[in-house]
Amino acid sequence: MGLRGATLVYGPCQQQQLAPGQAFVLHDLQDCSVFLVGRLSALRLQQLRRCRVYAGPVAGATFVSGVRDCTLMVASHQVRIHDACSCDLYLRTRSHPIIEHSSGLRFAPFAIEQLAGQLQAPGSEHCSSQQAQDHEQQQQQQEQQGNSLPPRPPQQQSQQEEGSLAQQLAELLAGTQLSECGGMWQAVQDFGWVKASQSPHWALLPEQQRQQPPPLPLTGQ
Repeated sequence: MGLRGATLVYGPCQQQQLAPGQAFVLHDLQDCSVFLVGRLSALRLQQLRRCRVYAGPVAGATFVSGVRDCTLMVASHQVRIHDACSCDLYLRTRSHPIIEHSSGLRFAPFAIEQLAGQLQAPGSEHCSSQQAQDHEQQQQQQEQQGNSLPPRPPQQQSQQEEGSLAQQLAELLAGTQLSECGGMWQAVQDFGWVKASQSPHWALLPEQQRQQPPPLPLTGQ
């Protein structure tokens, strides 16, 4: 990608463009904030610097490699981390997070449900925008033929949207067996540390230093 200082929002409309089973890839980003909302088959985060990524749920595996000074909040069935340094990782996962050739990693749980009230923004904004364009084109065609389309129904109230979206997220989490956080986020396995003692390459992020997901932008750049 090669982007610098951008805010990216990928909702369900963009994800539908991926082939079944295709991994979503973020590569060569610096100082970016990325929101990946909705179900993904797999996720790859490569060569990121000072980025913040909020993603999930991922039905398969998330592969992280070559990242520095990043904050990653990911709900994924599996998480593997290679060559990472000075990163905070908020995870919800069903298996042991695996790290290799990494240092300065701190782990905390990811309360992905907190995105439920914010998730509507990118998905509905992008989808409704496209639907509005399609409707306008259809209406113009019908008017040229002497016909007309009925007006679009009014938008739902935000409270109803949030409730529907919370249900959608709950269904996605259940479908990926990520409904419950459990304690696997802290059961980290360091393949580069074979001793019985605690690996010096990772630690738990102190509770007083843990962050919450930020408000979801209405649009991405």
